[in-house]
Amino acid sequence: MLRQSMARAFRSACAYQFLSPKPSTHFQAASLAAQTSRSYSTLGPQLFTRWTTSLRSQIAPLRQPRLQSRLSFHPPFTSNRRTFFSSHKSPYQQRQNQYNRFRGSARQPLAFRLVQNAKPHHFVIIGVGISGLYLYNTEIVEMTGRRRFNCVSRHQELNMGEESYRDVLNAERGKILPHNHPLTRMVDGVLQRLIPQVDIEGADWKVHVIKDDGMVNAFVLPGGKVFVYTGILPICKDEDGLAAVLGHEIAHVVAHHPAERMSNSFITLGAVFAISFLFDVSGQFSSFLLNLTYSLPNSRTQEAEADNIGLMMMSKACFKPEAAVKLWARMHEQEKQAPPQFMSTHPKSYNRMEAIQGWLDKAEATYEENGCSSVKGYTPKIARHNSSIHSLTFNPFDIQSHLLRTRPNIMSLSIPGPSQAGLFKPGYQSHDAEDGAVIRNIEACQAISGTVQTSLGPYGRNKIVINHLQKMILTSDAATILRELDVVHPAAKLLVMASQQQDAEMGDGTNLVIVLAGELLKKAEELIRMGLKTSDIVSGYEKAQNYALKVLEDLEVDRLQEMRSATELSKALRTVVASKQSGTEDALAALVAEAVLAVLPKNPANFNVDNVRVVKIMGGSLEQSKVVKGMVFPREPDGTIKKATKAKVGVFSCPIDISQTETKGTVLLKNAQEMMDFTSGEEDRLEIAIKELYDSGLRVVVAGSTVGDLAMHYLNRFNILVIKILSKFELRRLCRVVGATPLARLGAPMPDEMGQIDVVETTEIGGDRVTVFRQEDVNAITRTATIVLRGATQNHLEDVERAIDDGVNVVKAITKDPRLVPGAGATEIELIERISSFADRTPGLPQYAIRKFAEAFEVVPRTLAESAGLDATEVLSRLYTAHHRASAPGESSSEGDDEEGSSEEEEPYWTTGVDLEIGDSDGTLDTAEEGILDLMATKMSAIRLASEAARTVLSVDQIIVSRQAGGPKPPQGGGDWDQD
Repeated sequence: MLRQSMARAFRSACAYQFLSPKPSTHFQAASLAAQTSRSYSTLGPQLFTRWTTSLRSQIAPLRQPRLQSRLSFHPPFTSNRRTFFSSHKSPYQQRQNQYNRFRGSARQPLAFRLVQNAKPHHFVIIGVGISGLYLYNTEIVEMTGRRRFNCVSRHQELNMGEESYRDVLNAERGKILPHNHPLTRMVDGVLQRLIPQVDIEGADWKVHVIKDDGMVNAFVLPGGKVFVYTGILPICKDEDGLAAVLGHEIAHVVAHHPAERMSNSFITLGAVFAISFLFDVSGQFSSFLLNLTYSLPNSRTQEAEADNIGLMMMSKACFKPEAAVKLWARMHEQEKQAPPQFMSTHPKSYNRMEAIQGWLDKAEATYEENGCSSVKGYTPKIARHNSSIHSLTFNPFDIQSHLLRTRPNIMSLSIPGPSQAGLFKPGYQSHDAEDGAVIRNIEACQAISGTVQTSLGPYGRNKIVINHLQKMILTSDAATILRELDVVHPAAKLLVMASQQQDAEMGDGTNLVIVLAGELLKKAEELIRMGLKTSDIVSGYEKAQNYALKVLEDLEVDRLQEMRSATELSKALRTVVASKQSGTEDALAALVAEAVLAVLPKNPANFNVDNVRVVKIMGGSLEQSKVVKGMVFPREPDGTIKKATKAKVGVFSCPIDISQTETKGTVLLKNAQEMMDFTSGEEDRLEIAIKELYDSGLRVVVAGSTVGDLAMHYLNRFNILVIKILSKFELRRLCRVVGATPLARLGAPMPDEMGQIDVVETTEIGGDRVTVFRQEDVNAITRTATIVLRGATQNHLEDVERAIDDGVNVVKAITKDPRLVPGAGATEIELIERISSFADRTPGLPQYAIRKFAEAFEVVPRTLAESAGLDATEVLSRLYTAHHRASAPGESSSEGDDEEGSSEEEEPYWTTGVDLEIGDSDGTLDTAEEGILDLMATKMSAIRLASEAARTVLSVDQIIVSRQAGGPKPPQGGGDWDQD
């Protein structure tokens, strides 16, 4: 019980309570403020009641003999072992009267009896003991030179801080914001700049932001656990104001004020117990008196001391010291009906503001001494402290906008800042460089990059995406993931557009564009924190990109010698397919190569990716997939005719049936003969129309709409094959294959509107009947090959289809540039080595950006190793060793012309990559021997697009967002919108 009570008092001693801005809660706020130092003194009456009862029960026997000796002067008369009293009163009344006669002397305070019986040397011994104990535990505060009493060790203070930390986490469960929340990152960024200015042994700094807008509070527990309530953030207004609050709280821990307050509580508790027991005075009165004369003044002294230490701390960390004065000015405005200062644990905000103004000269001198007078405070002298923090300015409206999802009744500020006042219409939002627009853009790009980074490589993780149509997509393809996501941030959209451009041009490398661009921006943020201008970074990145593209041409290890060889083609497709479907890359690469060679024209440059189609049929396994020459439709013809050869094809987008009027009509039939004549007339007209098709030479009819029963009868009668294709996209592709023009009327087509097909037949694949349209002419540019995929689930078939699409698109790029470079991260490691060497030879500030550009390529091999479960640091170390082994001769030979490379006869040494197969190897392999090769054109396009996207984002210094068009959206409730 004692330990729990002391822990509660310790937590209260650590807390720093600001006055609540709500007048209705002033009494509660004042009570909480008084509890800061009074809780350990109010502990006295609570423990005093128990301890006094126990001690008095032990001392009672000591008083009993004296009482008995006094009663012995009036003994009762005894006779024959029976007692007779000299009065007619009852024995109980007799004893009560006898006790009351001596009651006055028995209730004499113990202090007077002790003084009467004590000797002089007793007082000397007690005084010397108390003085020695006080002097032994007296220490000096290093920062201010103040003497104080402290009997709590550092170890005890840390233990109580850990216990209090667990209690606070349990008490605030459900209110603590996550660590990646913008507000938590803001507070952590300010804290990271303050931490290097202090030296606290055993501190494990952690930040927790508690969502409670009604609580204006923040405190730091011993051990470095920081708690900030969202209610105090609007009063702070910006980073400097928050630094004043955190500096004050950290100063309490630096000066060991919690331990001092616990030590003072022992003095107060002992004094309350001694006064109450010796002088028989109420414990509450003595506690109130000591609290007023000793505890509260001492607490106000500690608060003033923390203000002084915190002010110097924030000045060393390059926060503006005058922000502390403004903070307490705002706090002073919030104070209403506050208790008088002599009744409070904290000085008045006005008095604190006056005291801080007296310390400003010293604080400003400290600010200047640390080189903080440069722009934004980011100078090389403090760069080591600011390189890893998120320095974002904020205001109350930004804070509330971060909490919009959890607080729907709060509206963020939607008018321009003062610099654009009157320039835009109401509803515009503007963020410029002073608001951290560049840093915010970088963080948004890093978020989208981190989403797809884990999907990089053969062992990349899959993502489940539920799109706006509630369709589930399971894939590791970055292009599909980004296409299904609704990205709204303008800077992140730039990266998405670069990835889409890579997918359209090359069909592969979309994930590399996003990941590399995100890493380039991450490195650029480090340079910005160091003080480099974005113009220097953009210039360095541009030089590094040009040099990287030039170096990439020297890293060629192989090329496709013969495009019409299935083995050669599979060699280039194997790595592309493996990144999406690891383990089945050999089978899928062979299928893609077979399909491509079936439709490859004489001039490979004329290859059309639409000539290779994919049809998914459920059932079977992936090994049962095959290539069918021609265009396959997963349905059989609708009529009785199932095959046609060397036939003309007519494509109709209109219904093949008796024509109907657009409006309702009425026909008056007087007898049965008129009815017979009416129906026979319709049949005759439809028969004439079908006969016209037959006479024109059509033997295959493709319908894009319905086919009536009567029309189907006549089509079967004239031996015309009929198939319905309801997809307009498939209908257009078929028109391109057969060379036909879709008609919107039913009738005989013109000769140039008809198409030609060599074979239309129905075959069976895995129990399913399919129809195949095939051109036999080897020179026909409209030849089509279809890869029929078999699989167990629809999601798996769709993922395999995306891998095949990437492989087919890469073939188009191979026809332009057949050169191959090492894969598995080998090319990226070699680029790091050579670009870093180029940075060493580059003068001026751009060399830092060039070196960071080189370091960004490390994300590829590191991610590959981590996704395979390898030790990324160990693998990278071995890769650097292997690539640096023979790079020196190449560098020395090309130092004069500023180019690095090797002769054609020299065996390449840059083919060592990451071995993703977990076995007895050291995590590396020779990619050339294993056949793990990437297309050079894909790498060059990815590097170019990623670099351009990163430079574009860095060049943006202001974001202006207009108000969204349209009114409020209707409620998304269940049922009909007008349902009660």
